[in-house]
Amino acid sequence: MSPASTARIGWLHTLLAALFALLPSAAIAQVKDVTAYHAIVTKDKADLRCGETANYYRIAELPAGTLLSVDGEAADFFRVTYPASGWAYARAESVKYDAATKTATLTEASNLRAASAVGGIKGSWKNLLPQPLPVGTSLKVIDEAKDDEGRIVGYKVATPASARAYVRKADIRQATPAEIETARRTQPATTEATPTPPAPKPAGKPADKPVEPAPAAPPADKTTDGSVEPVTTPPGTDNSLVEPMVKPGDKPADAPVTAPTTTTTDAGANPPATDTPADTNAQPAAPASEPTPRATTIQDLDRSFEAMRRQNTDDAEYQALLAEFQKLKDANPGQPRLQKQLQSRIDWLHMKLEIRERQREIEDMKRKADNQGRDVGTKLADLERQRQYAIVGRLLPSSVYDGHSLPLMYRLQSVTGGIVPRTIGYIKPDDKLDLLPKLNQVVGVIGEVKMDPAMSLNLITAQRIDILQSSDGGPARSP
Repeated sequence: MSPASTARIGWLHTLLAALFALLPSAAIAQVKDVTAYHAIVTKDKADLRCGETANYYRIAELPAGTLLSVDGEAADFFRVTYPASGWAYARAESVKYDAATKTATLTEASNLRAASAVGGIKGSWKNLLPQPLPVGTSLKVIDEAKDDEGRIVGYKVATPASARAYVRKADIRQATPAEIETARRTQPATTEATPTPPAPKPAGKPADKPVEPAPAAPPADKTTDGSVEPVTTPPGTDNSLVEPMVKPGDKPADAPVTAPTTTTTDAGANPPATDTPADTNAQPAAPASEPTPRATTIQDLDRSFEAMRRQNTDDAEYQALLAEFQKLKDANPGQPRLQKQLQSRIDWLHMKLEIRERQREIEDMKRKADNQGRDVGTKLADLERQRQYAIVGRLLPSSVYDGHSLPLMYRLQSVTGGIVPRTIGYIKPDDKLDLLPKLNQVVGVIGEVKMDPAMSLNLITAQRIDILQSSDGGPARSP
């Protein structure tokens, strides 16, 4: 196995250990508010992330000299304002797009999605805002977001002023007055999203009826003009356990928050009773519909979540449960406490998915290394048969027999089988063997190998040493 492959496996093991170490900290990571001040980016291509730890995805790379405003601090990260070039995702079903003005108006409250630098809208799972923007907010559209089949599934929009991101403390420092002034002249101003106020009524027109106080907000299943709008359950909802839904007004105050269910109300299906004689030609009424399925709650998902925590990592259905938690979170934007609970579970599932992927990569590399070792072993065995080499291995200096406290010898290391090589013998130096240029290379030794009973070592008396494979893992040279 080449040194580069060994180094990569070591790096993946380190990454895996780091990810496990992050599991407890991710749920308790705290961001402390600080007095706002300006900071300057000191590192080119500094990572801007959507969360306060390194396991959150990258949303942009910042050039050195970028001016940011810092207003929060975590363990290793600062919370900063979004740069003017930043953008977010709005789902297509949450907005009404106006092509003439290139704006998208929210038709339902939304936290928007922090845009992943590499994952597109599909890989952008983190909420951008801690509190949802209200219905009617107008957002500047930068571009359309399409899926793999070319369908529009969302829009890239300018980030609101309240959007925040995170950058490593080591990558920024407090800006000087001169740097602030220079950056303000060269960097564009931040784009904000502003609520679109309702159009004022014409003045002077008498009211047709007494004006009633407007409700604070329209019900979730009605539009602002009072018409009934269908509410649909997101695709993939598991309705295997169904119960009649509790009627509005009968729901207790502490009942769990639920995701919306599929209900369709026909405004003309049940008109109020009148004294008009019955129409003998009228069509018979449709039969009563089935009871509405009970909506999924966080308690339902938590049962699956706890069961999954006890499952083997390879068999756990992390992706399916992650989608259910995200769906419930999107359906309840106005519940801060519930949002926090759901987000902690979403973050845990994302980390488990990442860990499983890294484990599979490591296993794949081990298999490839084993296969490579077997291939090298086969080739070297062929060479041994052809040239009658007594032993084959990688020639290395010895840290024990270094010629100071103990006699100078060079060691021969195995190059086949397993991930960790072992010492298979020692060669005494000889001017005619010219050993120094052959160090760190795979060699074949023609000579005699004997076990020294006093030293319990294989001592090799070499008559000739040929280079079979270079130190960079290149093809074997012809002896």
